[in-house]
Amino acid sequence: MSINLVLNLTGLVVKDWLSDEYDFSFDLYWHGYHIGYQTLTFGLVFIFVYCVFRHTRIAIYSFVALQLIMFHIIFFSNLETYENTTRFSASWPSFDLTYLESNGQELVDIISIYDPMTGIFDCGIFSPENTSRFYLVWILLPLLYFLGICRLTEDIAKKNVSKVGA
Repeated sequence: MSINLVLNLTGLVVKDWLSDEYDFSFDLYWHGYHIGYQTLTFGLVFIFVYCVFRHTRIAIYSFVALQLIMFHIIFFSNLETYENTTRFSASWPSFDLTYLESNGQELVDIISIYDPMTGIFDCGIFSPENTSRFYLVWILLPLLYFLGICRLTEDIAKKNVSKVGA
């Protein structure tokens, strides 16, 4: 997951560079915690699944499978219908939003500089105006990011195994 660390730090630097309001020093500490959480989660899932199945590929992609399940449980359990419109709505802070935020990606967050999410974000309520956009930015793009990271990890693992075996 050092690939994840490098890409997240790159995202932090790019966000700082692109945004006048961005506080890099605060985000380095705050997101360093989240990057550590992601790395720990990946490591624990990888170790557990590898010990059970003894198969590296399954162990690598198990993290994406876990995130796929967790993200969708959180998303669908927080959908509410109000005035014939289905919207994502959750209280802040809650486990659901904390989990999604902890597993967000800095490269994906660059989108918010150019196209900030609108909605109700105060008084303990988190309710984006556009549920489809929320799903794209907070659910789908991070999952695709994790899938890409796992794919790179698999490629690196194969190269390292072939070098050791040679």
